[in-house]
Amino acid sequence: MLACTIIDPNDASIPDISENYLTVTHMLREREPAASTLEITQGDYSRIANGEERNTDSANSGALIRQRIKNLAERQFREPAK
Repeated sequence: MLACTIIDPNDASIPDISENYLTVTHMLREREPAASTLEITQGDYSRIANGEERNTDSANSGALIRQRIKNLAERQFREPAK
C-alpha cells in the first residue's frame, strides 16, 4: 500500500492548509500469478475547498490516468527489465 496527500497544484485560490489536502491510497492486490488489481481511492471531497469541482476534475482525468497505468504495466509484463 502507498498513501500520500495531495492538493490541487493548478488552483492558487485553494489555501495550502492541511484541511484542503486529500489522502490518495494505492493498493496492489495479486489476483493470480500473472494478474493484479490496482485500487486507487481518494479522500472525502466534501470537506475540502472547491471539493465538488475538484471531484469532477478528478473523475474526468481518472480514465486517462488509469489507461496510462494499465498500458505501462502491460508493457512491463510483456517486456521484462533487462
